[in-house]
Amino acid sequence: MQQPVKTRETVLCVDLDGTLIRTDLLFESLLLVLKKRPWLLLMLPWFLLRGRAALKHALARYAVPNPAYLPYREDLVNWCRKQAEAGIPVYLATGSNEVPAQAVADHLGFFSGVIASSAEHNNKGSAKVSAISSTVDEAPFRYIGDSRADLPVWAAAKEAVLAGKGLRYRDKVTAQTPVAEVFGDEPKNRVKTLLKALRVHQWVKNILVFVPLFTAHIYTQTDKLLAALFAFIAFCLASSSVYVLNDLFDLEADRRHKRKRSRPFAAGDLSIPTGLVLVPLLAGGAVAVSFLLPLDFLPVLVLYLVITLAYSVYLKQKALVDVLTLAGLFTMRIFAGTSALTVELSEWLLAFSMFLFLSLAFVKRYAELHNLRIQGGETTPGRGYRVDDDNQLATFGITAGYMAVLVFALYISSPKVAALYTFPRYLWLICPPMFYWISRIWLVAKRGQMHEDPIIYAFKDKASYAVGVVVIAMVLAAT
Repeated sequence: MQQPVKTRETVLCVDLDGTLIRTDLLFESLLLVLKKRPWLLLMLPWFLLRGRAALKHALARYAVPNPAYLPYREDLVNWCRKQAEAGIPVYLATGSNEVPAQAVADHLGFFSGVIASSAEHNNKGSAKVSAISSTVDEAPFRYIGDSRADLPVWAAAKEAVLAGKGLRYRDKVTAQTPVAEVFGDEPKNRVKTLLKALRVHQWVKNILVFVPLFTAHIYTQTDKLLAALFAFIAFCLASSSVYVLNDLFDLEADRRHKRKRSRPFAAGDLSIPTGLVLVPLLAGGAVAVSFLLPLDFLPVLVLYLVITLAYSVYLKQKALVDVLTLAGLFTMRIFAGTSALTVELSEWLLAFSMFLFLSLAFVKRYAELHNLRIQGGETTPGRGYRVDDDNQLATFGITAGYMAVLVFALYISSPKVAALYTFPRYLWLICPPMFYWISRIWLVAKRGQMHEDPIIYAFKDKASYAVGVVVIAMVLAAT
């Protein structure tokens, strides 16, 4: 606990969670523990039985979020810094544990002291009032807070400052304490923010479940179309649950990234508890939809969720293993389509998909390294690559892409093609556009013009649509 400081001037006390930062250090620490030491989950009930203070202390022993990459409320930070520069004592008065709170104070560098929770005392509500009073030796203070738990502190303060969600308590606060300043957030469309967190634009990848519908030539059967639609919905829910989980586990890496720092969880636009609720809700919805499909579909969906969980927690940190996993997850969508439609899985389609998606996975990593090189970085945060790996990744990726075209060419000569197509020779005309498309994707990546997700880039690229039209025309001509 901070030692009492004798002063009669008005001091400034600032809350941390939800006020100075747009997140909560308790949940930030919890996520770090879940990611790095998941077995400690078994100990959480024991810590919680000993009280909230003991839980915060236990989490702080194993994981302290990096204060340099927390989503600060910059306008409030700058205002507090100016108060400190004007000679006003500024204290960080928070319910967070003293270890991460002190780390934040040290990082910002303008606090006179830290008033925080210890292993025995939870510094919240009336307990915070007592802690502040004893620390500043009964001096008058202004308090900056954001939640209902801050009402007793505002009541004891000489003046109140409201931040973030604290604005909803303005009438209650004004009735007992003058409000000196207000630091509100810019209003955001919560539905739009939620959809952004679910990455709805990434659902286009799940169109792959429809591929077996067309390769098996059963797209005119209504029941098969409906089954493919249910499979698509299930994978959209499942993939969104994974995206949310991945964003929760990748908070620090995303905050260090120029573009990803604006993601809802990284920026603090959505709370971590919201994400922790969304993950099982979305995954459960995906499983529920799978009961409308043949029994073979559910194991594929569950395997997809398990592998994506392993990818989010561990595999994406391993060079080459990550791209192989990504390629496998794309191919699993096609495999899921065959399970939903109860059609035979073509080994040719499986091989073609693996090589094609492996190439695109390498494009994704190459684009990330290229952008990192421009920013002056050397290693990818949370990944196993260095910027000087880019040329090697390009070699791997281009080779995999051309292998996909080779597999397709060999497929045209197989007996299966003769059974499915009347004029299979027209399929040869698909090979040049495929060579062009893969070469162009890599040329764009080499020029630094590639979106870090090549699938999303392709859906916005006119040349990709032109190639798609040619491919569809040749397939129809061959049928």
